[in-house]
Amino acid sequence: MAGRRTWRAFIGMLVPVMVLWAADAVRFLGKSYPTADPAVVVQSFARHYLRENGLEPTADELDRLRRRFPSPRPESRVGDWMVQLIATHFKLQRALYRKHGGRVALSAFGTHTAVDATAAELKLLEKQGKLGFTDAQAREAFYRAITEAPGDGVVKGEKAAAAFAVPPWEIVPER
Repeated sequence: MAGRRTWRAFIGMLVPVMVLWAADAVRFLGKSYPTADPAVVVQSFARHYLRENGLEPTADELDRLRRRFPSPRPESRVGDWMVQLIATHFKLQRALYRKHGGRVALSAFGTHTAVDATAAELKLLEKQGKLGFTDAQAREAFYRAITEAPGDGVVKGEKAAAAFAVPPWEIVPER
């Protein structure tokens, strides 16, 4: 009997993973994705949202962030990639939080995520027909993965607002 419960629990853990990799599980802005993995879909969503709302990082913001986080190897493009990632993530998450509020998953790296606000905005896009799922299982797995709030803690209210109060390119490092 214990073996059956263990096997069922294992299968229960696999089902959401299998659903995430269903063929053409998600459609966003007319493009099909073979996965409902939020990391893949949210990248496209982020580019779209930032562009549509004029929130792409400016050259000045990126330069200031580069000075704050100098690359150990200037010839490496990884430093630029990280600077771009930090800036775009901050601008997207701050805009979504200001629009929808909710819980914020904190990160020791400073790339906090407005989990409830991200889900709310994606649901708006779904109502507008810009985001779609092949079935209810894919949809459920997608939103569960977004709202489970991974990170180094979750905050709401004033603490959540404080997470987006100062852009990372304006933070003065402590000495």
